[in-house]
Amino acid sequence: MNPTDSTNEEALLRELGAHDELVARCARGDLSYSEFEKAYDNFYPRYPLDGHESDAEELQLLEKLSSRVALHREIWEQVLTKVTADQLLKQPATVAVGFIGSDEAVRRIRDLARRHLTPLERASTVMGGVSDSALGARWVSAGSALGVEVVAPYSMMLPSGVRVDAVVLVRRFGGSTGMLVVTDFAQVRHVSREFEDAGFGFAVLEEPDASEPFVLEEYADMLRDWTWTGDDGDEPAWLRTRRA
Repeated sequence: MNPTDSTNEEALLRELGAHDELVARCARGDLSYSEFEKAYDNFYPRYPLDGHESDAEELQLLEKLSSRVALHREIWEQVLTKVTADQLLKQPATVAVGFIGSDEAVRRIRDLARRHLTPLERASTVMGGVSDSALGARWVSAGSALGVEVVAPYSMMLPSGVRVDAVVLVRRFGGSTGMLVVTDFAQVRHVSREFEDAGFGFAVLEEPDASEPFVLEEYADMLRDWTWTGDDGDEPAWLRTRRA
């Protein structure tokens, strides 16, 4: 199970984030069930996230991220292993053994999204990958080096209808949902209460100059200031040691 060895925690987190978003998009109606099914591609057994190919170290990582994996286990068990072609639902025997059609599959996906995703994640469009922002790219590099989950860029539609485009979301720091990094305070001035209600903190940072060196410890210091909000004992080892 190569994707989940300890050196690839960031890769697994990125995969989880991308597949969380597919679930959210189907729940919102942005994807039809057939589009979701094709893009999602049996994520839980394909990765695989059940641990049957994992060594002890990989199992420890899966246990650490079990709350993130749970959504995809339930998508597999309650939806993907139950769904069949809609035309087959006309056969009584198909229904009798518990198969479901696409409409019921989408209903279950919506229920699971409500249970496992935050309100803003369900209502947002989340984009992770290569950032076109120098600040975002530096945060991705810092996250990789420090063992911190970073999504860059990250965009959302707030319940009020305001769209917020953040350079970065840093999960498990600054708020129960994470810390959003933006470059323009005007973008968030009037929605800070909505962020707070949803468990987000936010920080306003400037784009670095091209000549400005990347100093990893500066990012570590920011994270220390924002404080860890994940589970006790799950914080990166460097965060447990104060600087002299």
